Amino acid sequence: MISKTDIEIYSEIFQEKSTTEKYLGYVSFDWVYSSVKYTADCALAIPFDLFDKVIVGILSIDEVLSIEQIGEILGMNLIHNPEQQIYKDEAEYDILRIALDNLKDYNMIEIGDTSYSSCRLTKDGKLFAAKGYKFRVEENKPFRLFFDHTSNCHEVAKKELETLKGTQIQLNNEYNFLDEVVMQNIAEVQVPEIHNPKLGNSFINPRIDTRKSASYILKVAAALLFDLETKRTRFIAFDTSSKRINQYFTDFINLNKQDSLNLFDKVTEVGILIEDKNSYLQRLIQDKRMIQSLLSTKPQEALVLSKKANTESEFIDQEYFWLNLSDFISEDTEEIFLLIPNVTELSISKIKYLVENKELPNMFIVFQESASEDVNHKMLELYQLSRNINNHLFAAVSGEVTSFEFLIKNKSVITKFEENTLHFISEEVNLSKPFYCKQLNTLNELPTKYNEIKYSFANDYLKIIENAVDEICLVEIEDDTINKSFILEQNLIATKANAFLNTKIDSDARASLDRLNNTIKKHITGIKNRHKLFLAEKLLQLSNSFEANTSDKLEDVVQFENKLKEIEAECFNDYKDISSAINVFKEKVQFEIKRIKDEVLAKTYIIDTNVFIKEPDIISKIDSKHYVALSFSVIDELDKLKVRPEIKENALKAIRNINSLLKTTKTNTKNRVRRQGADLTLLPIDLQNKSSDNMILSLGLVYRKQNHNPIILTLDRNFQSKAMMLDIPLVTLYELLGIKEEVKQKPKPIVKKENGIDYRRIFNEMKPNKKGEYHIKAFIDEVKKSHPDFDFKKNGFDSEYKFVTSLRIFQVSDFKYLKLK
Repeated sequence: MISKTDIEIYSEIFQEKSTTEKYLGYVSFDWVYSSVKYTADCALAIPFDLFDKVIVGILSIDEVLSIEQIGEILGMNLIHNPEQQIYKDEAEYDILRIALDNLKDYNMIEIGDTSYSSCRLTKDGKLFAAKGYKFRVEENKPFRLFFDHTSNCHEVAKKELETLKGTQIQLNNEYNFLDEVVMQNIAEVQVPEIHNPKLGNSFINPRIDTRKSASYILKVAAALLFDLETKRTRFIAFDTSSKRINQYFTDFINLNKQDSLNLFDKVTEVGILIEDKNSYLQRLIQDKRMIQSLLSTKPQEALVLSKKANTESEFIDQEYFWLNLSDFISEDTEEIFLLIPNVTELSISKIKYLVENKELPNMFIVFQESASEDVNHKMLELYQLSRNINNHLFAAVSGEVTSFEFLIKNKSVITKFEENTLHFISEEVNLSKPFYCKQLNTLNELPTKYNEIKYSFANDYLKIIENAVDEICLVEIEDDTINKSFILEQNLIATKANAFLNTKIDSDARASLDRLNNTIKKHITGIKNRHKLFLAEKLLQLSNSFEANTSDKLEDVVQFENKLKEIEAECFNDYKDISSAINVFKEKVQFEIKRIKDEVLAKTYIIDTNVFIKEPDIISKIDSKHYVALSFSVIDELDKLKVRPEIKENALKAIRNINSLLKTTKTNTKNRVRRQGADLTLLPIDLQNKSSDNMILSLGLVYRKQNHNPIILTLDRNFQSKAMMLDIPLVTLYELLGIKEEVKQKPKPIVKKENGIDYRRIFNEMKPNKKGEYHIKAFIDEVKKSHPDFDFKKNGFDSEYKFVTSLRIFQVSDFKYLKLK
């Protein structure tokens, strides 16, 4: 049986391995490495700063110079000679002195005396100057080196091994960690700040800090893959601690393939023996080509094809089988049989996960008892899980399971897989790998062997299920816990027993099954009768509450409708009497909802005069379920407007429609016109004058007070603002009719030059009055002076103000004065 590590390795390599490659298994080996903490005396190179370079450069040319001479070359004022008006800059002196002291500390220069009278480069300083570094010696400087004892690639050991989590052991005594040549080669890569010949960094007298040094063993799994197409082997190194493929280890074992093959019982040449090998291999190669062609353009299709190739292949990797167990179960799967001789914790955990996370068909599993107590304990847990009647798992332990088998019974076909050994041979040994499931064939009926398994399970489980159902049915159930969901759940308690309905079982098992189904039937009938009584009582209480309801609020009645729907959703199809009563009740509720919508929620449209002028037929376009209210001021305004030629026709038509409505409402059962006088006292004091707008506004407040849902219908924007300030709902004609508002065309401006009149020039030549103002009348007089025939009334204007405004070149204030824009 495959191990958990096999599954982990296969899961990692599955996406990258070729379709024609087969995973042959793995061998564990130890990767040994060390992490060693040192202290040593180190000469550390420090790059020159700009000042260092300049000073060293000067002293390289002139061997001996005083601080003053160096300062003079650098353009610094370090000499004090007042007679020649030369003054020493103490700050610049200190800067140069500190720089010289720093070079002295690094043994780069000698300064002669405390006055820095003779500064010169030392012997080491001349050598250091050529390299561009100054050097500092640090005693007992700590550093750490990593050693790879398996590959001997010590230089890269830190990069590859530092973050790994091997098992710590004592420092490897067989290795000389104080070989300075080896240390220098390693340090040059791992810690170049400690040893770097190019820079000049170096160390001497290295010492090992044994308390902070150790060797480590890392468990690595060398997985072997064999390509059936190319006949080549390759290795994958799997780090069992991180559960990841390690490329560093992989490269090493592939470079040392012969030694790696020796881990697998000295396999030197690998072949494969399969019946009808060529056709099987041809299918693998064909799948490989198709998957590769889809990967770059249609990766999702490539994934689907790969899944199909792996689940429908003649030989199925058992690693893939356990990793993707649910893929072998389709929607039409009715029964699953698993016979597992070499059970492991892995196989148990996979089955348990499947049971707990997937709605399974009936699954019959027969285990062989294991030699491992831990495995047997896990097996017992799964066995106990199968005793629950709320799942479809049946488990048993038998000593007769000798080979792995997996059988699936679908609605139309039965497919069987069984363990089949594929032989991988070599010149020296025959390495068999029984890690494959072979799909044998499809059958028309369940084989005898599996009918016998079901027969055995029936004798065991039907008694368990019957006892469990008896216990459930004896439990006292509170009325308030009985609902449709609970009844459906109770109805499922015998579902597990139905796995044996069409199975050949003995008389005792058949009697147990019959008793079980009769018990369930009586139990469900009993709780359904109690459920019906509960719903009938609940319906009666709701009906009485509805009859007593006097609220005209729609939300109150809708609550009854919602509660009625809840009761209806709780009913089963055979609750005929309750369903009939619900339908009668539902009609009453819906009638009441319609009444409220038609009457209580009907709006009262208070129509403004401008709406009648724009749309004389507006009353007929308001839904008949709503009311119309007319202000006496609107009637008066329409009467006055009927004499104006441009709107006469619409005004007369509106009056005729209003009169027709008033006559109709006298004979109609529903009086659509609401008659109510205005009440100006409801308005703010500054709106209580008897204007047409104020009369309509006050009428809106009257109807609002009476809860008649007033809504003002107007086209007057100023009037709309007043209504909004009073919180009276309003709507425009365009909103009511659902049409686009007409865009008012901007009046065409009068040409600035008419009959040769340049109005802008005339204004610019005018003289203002004593206050600096330009009077409109004065402007008109100036126009007439230069153009005696000018008359603004000929252009259709009845005032000088309107004419001047129409020119659109002036700003007008107080209807008297103007100035250019």
